[in-house]
Amino acid sequence: DSRMQTWVDDSQPIVRPRALRGAEDSHWYPHFRALLVGGDILVVAFAVALTYLVRFGATDPTSNGGSFVEAVVVAIVWLLALSLVGSRESSVLAAGPEEYRRVMAASLYAFGAIAIGSFLLQAEISRFCFLMALPLGTFLLLAFRWIARGRLSASRQQGRNMAPAIIVGSPDRVDRAVRELNRRREYGLVPSAACIVGSGRTQALDERISLPRVAMRQIPQLAVNGDYSSVVVAGGLTAEQ
Repeated sequence: DSRMQTWVDDSQPIVRPRALRGAEDSHWYPHFRALLVGGDILVVAFAVALTYLVRFGATDPTSNGGSFVEAVVVAIVWLLALSLVGSRESSVLAAGPEEYRRVMAASLYAFGAIAIGSFLLQAEISRFCFLMALPLGTFLLLAFRWIARGRLSASRQQGRNMAPAIIVGSPDRVDRAVRELNRRREYGLVPSAACIVGSGRTQALDERISLPRVAMRQIPQLAVNGDYSSVVVAGGLTAEQ
């Protein structure tokens, strides 16, 4: 783009994060997501099974086939809702309340869908399922996510499970973002390169931002290649940029 060439210096060499001090392997997420999926399955299965046992007793599932199918359907819909709302997205893990909000929203959506579906299909869904499984399962899911978050945050304080990030913005905004990310390690981002745009550069700021520089035009290539997991826009960009 000719407009970008007027303000971007694309002569910067490509900077690989593995060559940078402090950049960690960013492949932690699939393993942690698998842990969350497994934990969610166990929690939902336990909550639904306990509700089923309290309501109908420890009987042979074949003697209460309708109730057994009901329990299985509730568990499947609940787990699907947890996936559909993005409760395991990397952007909401380990910091902020959004993960907990999504877990609670998924629980409400799931039981809302079950109630609507049972009405339309004229199926008999035990009220006890709503009275016990919903609050118990939601509480246990939140407790499990809190424990998992604590383990992830603790590992990040030790420098593990981090992802390299490019910080984009004006010099003062980049400097502020770098200091904040270095202080709040629970976000899981290691400032590994900087793309300085706009005015306001001073020698003092350049010395403080001791990161390799990348050009704006290099960022898509670096992202596609998987060299950097995140791009943090710190601010200070114009509308055209």
